[in-house]
Amino acid sequence: MRVGALFSRFVIAGLTVAAVQLGLLFILERSGLFYLYASTLSFCVGIVLNFVLQKYWSFRSVGNAPKQFMLFLSNSLVNIVANAVLMYLFVDLFATPTLIAQVCVIAILMLYNFGIYSLLFKKI
Repeated sequence: MRVGALFSRFVIAGLTVAAVQLGLLFILERSGLFYLYASTLSFCVGIVLNFVLQKYWSFRSVGNAPKQFMLFLSNSLVNIVANAVLMYLFVDLFATPTLIAQVCVIAILMLYNFGIYSLLFKKI
């Protein structure tokens, strides 16, 4: 698959996950949950959906799913820490509204993850 087509599928899957993640964040925050907890919980839901979409639709990987998921989860731990740190920076230090901050964080992590997923789903 060409890199442009692969990146397009990656972005579409990512946007789908982002929509779910942002919707859940909105609902949880409006329910009174502290924004960092709401962001973290919605991020965790996004991890599972993202793995399924990226493995089977974007990259069409036939590799070892359990091993890929464990590595995907390891990368997700890096992402969840980065998500919390970046959310804190945007919201508390730069006074960015929570949803706008989350969109910015998703965009930053998207670029990093395309490189990681390209290796993960093609090599394993």
